[in-house]
Amino acid sequence: MKVKSLLGILTDFIQHYPNGDVAQAVVIEFLVELVGKTNKKPDSETLELKYFSKDNLPDIFNKQHLNFIEHYYKRDYPFFE
Repeated sequence: MKVKSLLGILTDFIQHYPNGDVAQAVVIEFLVELVGKTNKKPDSETLELKYFSKDNLPDIFNKQHLNFIEHYYKRDYPFFE
């Protein structure tokens, strides 16, 4: 993969997990371009790996990642929150 641009940085999100854990995450995401073929398979933490169209997105558990998706489709990047 080749990094094309910074998508954004989020630092002010508090995540409450179903087991009661609470965490503050710092997330940095990039726009990338696939260069060549890849046969990489998901690791042991990933049950399934798919691509989705804008109109067919699954429910996003982590609202911080949903924020990145919204910024991407509005072409509002790079952003810092």
